[in-house]
Amino acid sequence: MRSSDLTRVLDTVAAMNRHLDQSFERPMLAAARRMFDCDTVSYNEHRLDDMTELACYAEPIYVERSPARGHYLRLLAQHPPIAACAAGRAASGETFAVSDLLPRREFRELAIYRDYFRPRGVEDQLVAVVRVRHGRTVLVVFSRSRVGFSDRDRALAGMLLPHVQHAVRLRQRLAALRPTRALGDDAWAGLTDRERDVVTCLSSGATDQRIARTLLISPRTVGKHLENIYRKTGLTGRVALVAAAGTQVT
Repeated sequence: MRSSDLTRVLDTVAAMNRHLDQSFERPMLAAARRMFDCDTVSYNEHRLDDMTELACYAEPIYVERSPARGHYLRLLAQHPPIAACAAGRAASGETFAVSDLLPRREFRELAIYRDYFRPRGVEDQLVAVVRVRHGRTVLVVFSRSRVGFSDRDRALAGMLLPHVQHAVRLRQRLAALRPTRALGDDAWAGLTDRERDVVTCLSSGATDQRIARTLLISPRTVGKHLENIYRKTGLTGRVALVAAAGTQVT
């Protein structure tokens, strides 16, 4: 492996990190496609119990917009990586090629190859299993028009995999912290002037001690105000409170 290979991986990770709180998939895919020779690279989320697709991002983007994807979705259970995950033969953190799972002849006999992959010129795929959990999968898939991936290709995909896993977990945690509703005018009006001052200070990133110094009250009193605010608003933490109150404190 050359130093330029490591640079490509780092460039891909940097592209992801700039968008971790948003949609990291597209910048990640655009950079990942340059890591090694492949025709397309995609990020896919699937539900295994009913074989449905939850998300698909691809580079180049025309792949995800292709009318032929209807064949892929109809025959999803035949896709060797999906079948392996559904059968428990592939786990989070693994990387493998379709050609590792079954011989080329058997792959070509599948309807999903005939109706979807062959028209696209896809003869093999290198798959990084980001996550298999609760009947769902997250995959990053590198496709090419010839069979076989080198040890270098596999090593580069393996180096990227933990960073994609981290991005997926982080986004799920942020989504869990995100409030289901904004702090409306009625809830804001239901706070006292001092409670609104506490929320405003909190939204600026201030700690309880800093809020206490700013408002000339004790940290314990700040805590009491926060307890009252949570009770009145129905929110259960300062992260949710700051997010919900964003439009009120600008």
